[in-house]
Parts: sequence; structure tokens; C-alpha cells
Amino acid sequence: MNTLKLILIGLLMLLGFHGNAQNKNNMTNITNITADAVNDKVYINWSTDGEMPTNYFKVQCSDDGEYFKTVAFVLGHNARPAGDNYKYEIKSGSINTLYYRIKYVAADGNEEVSKIIQL
Repeated sequence: MNTLKLILIGLLMLLGFHGNAQNKNNMTNITNITADAVNDKVYINWSTDGEMPTNYFKVQCSDDGEYFKTVAFVLGHNARPAGDNYKYEIKSGSINTLYYRIKYVAADGNEEVSKIIQL
């Protein structure tokens, strides 16, 4: 079911659909992001301090810290006022990446980027 949702999000993004408009001040704040290398994997962890409905996150990687590419979409947990914790696993051998960040995408298409972390 999650794979189907991720495919649907990707298709909607290609079509330019971002859902119903919301107040631009109602953004989800990414409060913490870490990356840990364990064997051949990198675990990206992040937290939020509250979430608005219909959101997702882009896990982004870079080898220079300037130009980032999206390697995964992670669905938000929809409207959790207390926030939540997230984790995504990347095979470190598949990408020569030293920098990571998370980009939150709101239902209205607004985006917020986390700080950049270096591994």
C-alpha cells in the first residue's frame, strides 16, 4: 500500500497538483536531522515539531552540498500536532553522497528545507 501511495504522489507532482490550499504559515518544522552510517547503509533520521495534513518529505542527497537530488519520498503522518519521528535507509554503496537534507512539502506546494548535514 505504501508503494502505491508513493507512486501516486510522484504522479501528482508531475502533474503539478499539490492538494487543497492551506495557510502558508501552517508549515511543518523539521527540528532535528541526523545521518548514521552502519555497514553499507546510511540511516537518515528526522523529527518534526508538528505536522499539517497531507504532507510528505523528500529525502535529498548531494556529493558537493550545493546541488541536491531527491532519492526518496516519505509520506507524512498527517496532522500530528505533537510532531513525529521519521527514518529512511539508503544503501551507501548506491550513491557517493556526503551531504543530506530533508525537504518538507505542504499540501499547498510550499516547501521547507532542513539544515544540511554532512556524513
